[in-house]
Amino acid sequence: MKDFVLYGATGDLAVKKIIPALFELWNSKRLSQILRIYLVSRRDWNSDDFLRFLLDKSPVLVSEERFKDFYSSLCEYVQADADEPVHFCEFAQKLSKATIFFWSVSPDLYEGLIHKFSIPQFAHVFSNPDTKVLVEKPFGHSVETAERLEQLFESLITKDQLYRIDHYLAKAQAIELEKITASSVFKEFAALHPIASITVSLFESKGIDDRGGFYDRVGALKDVGQNHALMLGSTAVGAISRNTLLSSLIPATPGKWVFGQYEGYHQEKGVHGESRTETFFDISAESRSSETGFEYISWRFIGGKAIVPEGVSVHMIFKNIPGVIHIRVQPKRSVLIDESIRTEMSKELQGMFDLLHAEDAGEDAYVRVIQEVFDENSSVFPSFDEIYSSWVFTDKVLVMRKENIVAPIVYRKGTDPATWGIVGK
Repeated sequence: MKDFVLYGATGDLAVKKIIPALFELWNSKRLSQILRIYLVSRRDWNSDDFLRFLLDKSPVLVSEERFKDFYSSLCEYVQADADEPVHFCEFAQKLSKATIFFWSVSPDLYEGLIHKFSIPQFAHVFSNPDTKVLVEKPFGHSVETAERLEQLFESLITKDQLYRIDHYLAKAQAIELEKITASSVFKEFAALHPIASITVSLFESKGIDDRGGFYDRVGALKDVGQNHALMLGSTAVGAISRNTLLSSLIPATPGKWVFGQYEGYHQEKGVHGESRTETFFDISAESRSSETGFEYISWRFIGGKAIVPEGVSVHMIFKNIPGVIHIRVQPKRSVLIDESIRTEMSKELQGMFDLLHAEDAGEDAYVRVIQEVFDENSSVFPSFDEIYSSWVFTDKVLVMRKENIVAPIVYRKGTDPATWGIVGK
């Protein structure tokens, strides 16, 4: 039996994703190994206060008849202010030896938390190999900071105890796409029709909301490009390991890139008035491999805020054959294969791709993330080598952007990049 600690329980991610995921696992009888769920925040509340806050913030949970049963039987609110060492000492006494920690806080706080949890009172917890720590992206802000963060975590736990989350790798489409492109039938198809290009698009219709202080220091490329876009792209070439693909990516000429900033960005709370931080990116790259059918691939990674239509998708184009495979990851899963490509596929391969089509979004990615930690399956979590390689590529892009003075264009909120007249030229 283990305890589960959700640190940062009052944050949006915890309220909208993690707690509902824990409830779903409990409701489907997949939480039997958890002895107690501790919901940790710095606020001076008790468990009843937190429940009222939670139900006020999450209408979805209000509609779930059994949620209060889940909460009363498993959950306990704990105040643990990082500035109050006594809180951490008292909290340590509550925990059993094996504990799953989910740090649902800004990654900027990881270093401080590592020091806070390094006190002797937690030694019995973190020295147990069954204790796990889950952390969100971004893991660092560059190659250098990612390496430093990894070293700091190794002072607290072993590599096998750390699970770095990129929830796009836990999405059903990504998991199945990686299986398909690693299969022998797809390799046979690619040997005859090598992959020519892959485009990964991540568009959000909303702006940065109240994240200005964080977002203005990061920008769209670090926020979703270095992690979601690159990791999702790597699943489209399952015949090559994710790290092999990521480490082979070479940025193209900056003249082919577009960075954008939506109108009104400077007026967002927390944003510097002269900021050149991008809220949109369209960058191109190439990869090389000795794997037949994957030798030379041209890549485009596109993402941004205040863009329509909203959605996440992967486009694949092949040599020697016209047409496109369009795989939509969200909001609804679907796959569209041009007839010119479909007719060249075996029936088995057609069937594999057809299974990617579904009317719903599938099981929530955070349900799968937590389940995979229970199962000790690390395949849906990026390794440090993969994160390192993605930062090497991203750092190169940012250096090249600075050297070539690629200033952001200004675009209207709620517009389609295809209508701007410059994206993809």
